[in-house]
Amino acid sequence: MSSVFVFLSDEYAHTNVGRRVRQVLRRTSCAAKKNACVNFFSRQLQLPCANAFDMLLYNETIGIDRDIEPVWLQWIQENYIPAAMNTGLFVEYKIFKILQDEEETISYSIQYFSRSIDHIQEYIEVFAPKLMEEHRVKFLNKHVVFRTLLEQV
Repeated sequence: MSSVFVFLSDEYAHTNVGRRVRQVLRRTSCAAKKNACVNFFSRQLQLPCANAFDMLLYNETIGIDRDIEPVWLQWIQENYIPAAMNTGLFVEYKIFKILQDEEETISYSIQYFSRSIDHIQEYIEVFAPKLMEEHRVKFLNKHVVFRTLLEQV
């Protein structure tokens, strides 16, 4: 079974943003009728899924307080991303600074590329929880995270 994961951090999972995302996803229909899951941490929705995967992008969009940006960016580049890449489950990564932000926060998109849904599922189940917890503890109350999985079309 192929799976598509959309993660909303706890701050958004039960808000209007989370409800709106779930509403949009419920109305999504694809030609192929493979089962796909959308996980909002503890919630799952069954959706139809499209074509076989060519390239997958696991994206983490992280909004951080501006006052910690240099420390956060250094830690992400020296610790977090290398740990994710050292799992051997991704073929490439990119990090982008999002140019449209609010005054108090700045956002970054960390993109991990994979050719296998199984690799991404393994990362999410085995490796991501430890990295997410390290990030949460180190930057407590200074960030929000939105995770998505995208398919190349």
